[in-house]
Amino acid sequence: MLTLEGKAALVTGGSRGIGRAVCGMFGFLGARVAVNYVRDEAAARETVAEVARAGGEAFALRADVSRPEEAGRLVAETLDRFGTLDVAVVNQGIWKPAAIEEMTPEQWEET
Repeated sequence: MLTLEGKAALVTGGSRGIGRAVCGMFGFLGARVAVNYVRDEAAARETVAEVARAGGEAFALRADVSRPEEAGRLVAETLDRFGTLDVAVVNQGIWKPAAIEEMTPEQWEET
């Protein structure tokens, strides 16, 4: 059987939807999971609890990964907590209400 025992994962956008499901599966497989969120701390805490119920270990950390300094802080804190980073799932959902040909360079960079 596949196992992630002893491995550390970082999941951006981990508090909802696909990211939450990925976090839960990593927990089931025995991983330690850094759950990234931007807005909904309560949802992130529930994801952490879900990982624990599945058998893993997790913590939640707010960071807007569209900002390089916050993304760097997210990785640094994950490394501080777990001592390693074995898996990264880049899953954040950033949507701008504009047609691609109408997006500014700043909007494009943010997505």
